[in-house]
Amino acid sequence: MLAAHFASHVYLTDYIPQLLENLTYNVNLNSTAYTKCIADGDKQDNTTEWNAFMSFDISPHTSVAYLNWDEIDLPDAPTKTDIDPQHLIPVTTCSILMGSELTYSTHSIHTLSKVVQKYLAPDGVFYEILSDDRDGVAEFLALIEEVGFTVARHPVPEMYLGNYHTKQRPETYHFYTFRRKHTCNDSCSCRRFPDMK
Repeated sequence: MLAAHFASHVYLTDYIPQLLENLTYNVNLNSTAYTKCIADGDKQDNTTEWNAFMSFDISPHTSVAYLNWDEIDLPDAPTKTDIDPQHLIPVTTCSILMGSELTYSTHSIHTLSKVVQKYLAPDGVFYEILSDDRDGVAEFLALIEEVGFTVARHPVPEMYLGNYHTKQRPETYHFYTFRRKHTCNDSCSCRRFPDMK
């Protein structure tokens, strides 16, 4: 949702009907927050920065779209009777792809690699936050380099990691930046979209 305040268009994707509905709900909720902020005169927080941020309706340039990685090689999207037709829209190539823990199994690394290759613009950048101890991370990193991407790995600052009393394993997250291998020039995306640090 935050990216929608800065990008010309944002696609939020999934393949599970309930998650597509939840994404739609969140887009509408954020657009409702915009409408409510204007109607209420933003009584909760009258700062100029907050008003400017909240006075931006994300709905006109945010799309929720069906995307199943396992269907990435199919020439046309299959007919889906369980998917709301509003979500059956074509996704175009993007300058920036963002993901959180998309690599979680060795079974999904090849399809994720194909998704990145298909939807990332030639000079684009793919940002992902990953926990290095999840299945398939090392294999995905090797595969994405093999298909022509550079990989930059950055630690997540300690202030964003923590023990939230969930009894889960210690957090081992890193920010990753993936780009197609190329020769830099003045208009290169490396200058427009720096590595996440």
